[in-house]
Amino acid sequence: MKRQMKKIITFIVLALMVGSGLSAFAEESIQEVETPQVLPGSFWYPFKTFGENIRTFFTFNSEAKLERHQFLSEKRLAELEAIMEKAPQLIDRAADNYQRQQEKLAQALNRVVQRGPEEEELIDRLEDSMGQHLEKLESLKEQVPTEAQAALERARSAAQQGQIKAIEAISNWQPDEAFNRYKDLMTERLDRLEQVAELDNEEAESILGQWRVYNEALRRMSKSRAEISDQVNAWQAQALERLDALEDRFQGMEQFREHLRDARSEAVDTQVEALRKISEENRWAEVENDFSETALRRIERLRERVQEMDQDCPEEDQAECLNERRRMVESLSQEYQKYMTLGEEIIQQDWDNLSVEGHDTLSQASQEAIQTLESVYDVAPEEARPSLDQAITAAERLRHLNNQAFEIGNQLGEPMSDNPSIERVQERARQEMAPQLEVIKNRLGQ
Repeated sequence: MKRQMKKIITFIVLALMVGSGLSAFAEESIQEVETPQVLPGSFWYPFKTFGENIRTFFTFNSEAKLERHQFLSEKRLAELEAIMEKAPQLIDRAADNYQRQQEKLAQALNRVVQRGPEEEELIDRLEDSMGQHLEKLESLKEQVPTEAQAALERARSAAQQGQIKAIEAISNWQPDEAFNRYKDLMTERLDRLEQVAELDNEEAESILGQWRVYNEALRRMSKSRAEISDQVNAWQAQALERLDALEDRFQGMEQFREHLRDARSEAVDTQVEALRKISEENRWAEVENDFSETALRRIERLRERVQEMDQDCPEEDQAECLNERRRMVESLSQEYQKYMTLGEEIIQQDWDNLSVEGHDTLSQASQEAIQTLESVYDVAPEEARPSLDQAITAAERLRHLNNQAFEIGNQLGEPMSDNPSIERVQERARQEMAPQLEVIKNRLGQ
């Protein structure tokens, strides 16, 4: 008898929750989310979410369902905020609930995107909402105990991904607008990095991590949206200069500077992707000078950093000092080589994209890079010299391929650089260039 009575009571409670929810759904979706009274861990919480799921199930219109999931995302965020005060030991559970709701929101967004640009206003509101979520979650960091920081970071990452998915949807119809949103978000992070206290390593790493996520999203969009390539190219050049300045500012924070170098390498990847798109559109003449100047800036940066080095590292910290120098030289050398690899692609695939002035600019820039690299070779840490060798080889290879492509009819025997100090890399460059030169000769019927 008691068991039967318990079932009846449970059924009545569920009926009341579901029925009241269905009748009030239209109003609920547009109301402000109030401070939740039933939180994760409560006996009543499963009944609450059951009622929510029923109401969601009976929401059939894709736009209404997206709004419904956005509303539930607001509720999960409110629960996370409330539980920090009332039951901080359950922050993990609340963060997981928020993350799962964001996944459902993303699925609903995918269905709406398929309907086309008439849903842009709805998606725009979603992107704005996720931006507010990010601000709220970042403001909560000071209140969260150390052991719960990882859970809060998962929630913050989920909100950022939700924001990015909304911007990606907008890019289907307005790529320029999507680019400007990414640019604004990334600029804001760089501004904050320039203001953060020098010793606050944790805050700096968090902000830089957000910048890198946006940069990766921008790189993906650049691959599919050729119309924004010019903006991306120009913006990444500015970002690289600011990342360079941040590396100088955060002296003594080697772990963070390593993250900065990773971010800078990713910025180079994004710019190279944009330059590749420009090349595919046969507009290389528009960026010939920009390309050479940006690549040379990596070499000039390397020269500046090496010249700033003291000849001797402090004896008590010699190992770490030498490792830092090696990592610095390697990272800048590798960044430069990415530009050289793109230059080789341009020459091999369609050197007609290059104007006469472009050929001259490439040749001169490569030679200047070789001379600059050679000028720092002897003062660079011995452990970093293999990276310099590779950079010199890349510059030699591009210079020679460029000259051969431009004058292949009568100068197949053009010598490599006559600088005797780079004999150690010239033979390697010749060997690596042989297949590319063969392709060029075959294409011209030589």
